[in-house]
Amino acid sequence: MSHIDYAVDDDTPLPDHGGKGVSAEETTIGQLIGDNLVEDGATLQM
Repeated sequence: MSHIDYAVDDDTPLPDHGGKGVSAEETTIGQLIGDNLVEDGATLQM
């Protein structure tokens, strides 16, 4: 991106959808992905 066409400043808080905590299994999976599949400094878009 070489320039910004439009920017908006907004103080509205992001919605909180609650949710459950992260399990030990999910933490392990995330760690394995982070350590083996994602290069340092990379950006993930989900």
